[in-house]
Amino acid sequence: MINLKLLFILLICLAHCAEVFSQYTEAKSSSRPGQAYPTSTVGNRVFQFETGFDFNEAKTSKYFFSRSFLNSTLLRFGLGRNYEVQLGLGMSNDYYSEAENLNSTQSGITLTSLGWKQHILDADGLKPALSYQFAVKLTLLDGNYGYDNFAPQFILAGSGKLTDNIGYSITSGTNWDAYSNIPVWNYAAAIGFGLIENLSGFVESYGNIDFTTGSAKNIEFKFDGGFAYLLKDNLQLDLYGGYTKPDDTSIYFISAGLSWRTVTFHEKIKIIKAL
Repeated sequence: MINLKLLFILLICLAHCAEVFSQYTEAKSSSRPGQAYPTSTVGNRVFQFETGFDFNEAKTSKYFFSRSFLNSTLLRFGLGRNYEVQLGLGMSNDYYSEAENLNSTQSGITLTSLGWKQHILDADGLKPALSYQFAVKLTLLDGNYGYDNFAPQFILAGSGKLTDNIGYSITSGTNWDAYSNIPVWNYAAAIGFGLIENLSGFVESYGNIDFTTGSAKNIEFKFDGGFAYLLKDNLQLDLYGGYTKPDDTSIYFISAGLSWRTVTFHEKIKIIKAL
């Protein structure tokens, strides 16, 4: 099993080093809440810490039931105005029940990833902002969730404004299954809006399309929505959730998290999700 204490110490060291070398930036970016990715990067020598805790539950009329508690963390560090590196970590505790006497529980590290992001184009009028990012799922996992293959992911994101108070974000990409090495196309389309000072909301549609047979199948249309609140100039809190009912299965999730960044100047830097 991977030593969680060593991983925790590594995260603390990275946060301390980033704070020492951080500097002011006007970039506003957080990948929470929601499934769509922002187009902006965090800014030159800025470290950003994003983490969330999820509760998922799924059940069918045929006696299948699952419940999961997850934590996902993303570390982002800016290399210049338009570039950043990312380190992802996911942990989970899962319970499954397939029949009256067929129950199982497992827990551990479910995701480690290393990524790169580039902001390509600034928004200008009707012209959207654009960015792309590339990430690789690593094999540094606990045995219950382990796989032998590195799995790449490519993402293209676009965003812009519809009005002064309403914006949109669209994400499209390909994510390789680490177990089967088969690519799955995914999408997310979100509408964000300001509510009151420092509080914003969003609604979005997202899902996957499976091409394992050479043609599109298993097309998913999921929906979620939620809120983000800027508690301080460099600290955002968020809460969101979603529900879907494919066939005879009902699935829902609730997620709560935060985004925190290092700031060495006192200018107001809002980190509510860029749209």
